[in-house]
Amino acid sequence: MIISCKNCASKFNVNETFIRESGSRVRCSLCKRVFTIQRPSTTKDKVIQKEIAQIKKEPSPVLKHPCRIISISNQKGGVSKTTTCLNLGASLAMLNWRVLMIDFDVQASLTGALGYQNTRSFYDVIHSDYDFSSCILNTKYARLDLLPSDENMILLDRRYFFDRAGANFFEYMLKDRLADLVGGRLKNKYDYILIDTPPSVGYFVLNSLTAAHFIIIPCQSEYLSARGVGQTVKLINRVKRNTNPQVQARILVTMYDPDCTASKLVVSKLKGSYRGMTFKTVINHDVKIRESQIMKEPVYYYDKHSQAALQYFALAKEIGGKF
Repeated sequence: MIISCKNCASKFNVNETFIRESGSRVRCSLCKRVFTIQRPSTTKDKVIQKEIAQIKKEPSPVLKHPCRIISISNQKGGVSKTTTCLNLGASLAMLNWRVLMIDFDVQASLTGALGYQNTRSFYDVIHSDYDFSSCILNTKYARLDLLPSDENMILLDRRYFFDRAGANFFEYMLKDRLADLVGGRLKNKYDYILIDTPPSVGYFVLNSLTAAHFIIIPCQSEYLSARGVGQTVKLINRVKRNTNPQVQARILVTMYDPDCTASKLVVSKLKGSYRGMTFKTVINHDVKIRESQIMKEPVYYYDKHSQAALQYFALAKEIGGKF
């Protein structure tokens, strides 16, 4: 198995048979950092894998609520927003939920993560004769669809956010287009809609937060990322006052290093400052996520025994049971 040093990111090939069941302490031969590595499949992991296999055989469950829109947002970049959208979407789909992912970022990272390019986008929904459903792509993964992004999306930001005269009530444009999927003629098409947003305050973020029933705030377990949470929470509170009073939010800790004291302190501070707003599930730092991005597929399909794959599956179960 390939491991990555958590300090210098150097990669090494390790024979997993030499790793103890409880994990083994190793030292990086380059930077000399000592850290813990785990076997790719422990007894607990095997139980989860068996549970996944059983769930995939079951028929699609019936939601107790209509289609739920989840925005994944944080004003700071590099906190795993796109990674969370992709892997949470894939995990919800494995739980037999029908999922639509919306790439609402002009960088089109989610679209590229699935290997798509030169596609229609939300821009075409607004400025052409295409209806919303005609721009949606069926991915190769069962029950997982995508509304892509492209370079034309930046024109929406410039027209409707920077020039307020461009449209009245511009914050509602996405919500209005999603109305058919949530409560209209297509209300039974999806169980969850996930929206990937850029690290900024603009047309895309405000539309996403206004349309959402629930907001996930990914937060890397480091100091500057934690500060970004405070800014995002303030923005959400403003949205609740003005355009979406019923929206809820919860913080997801990502890239967590259980061997790093700083990571533990940041998580402790987050839980103390935002009581009741953090997920039980934590996403650890896992090199398999980077490798899966290179292969342009969700981490579960790249390595179903990886820690990240199992944690995103646990997150999907936590969300599916409550939201």
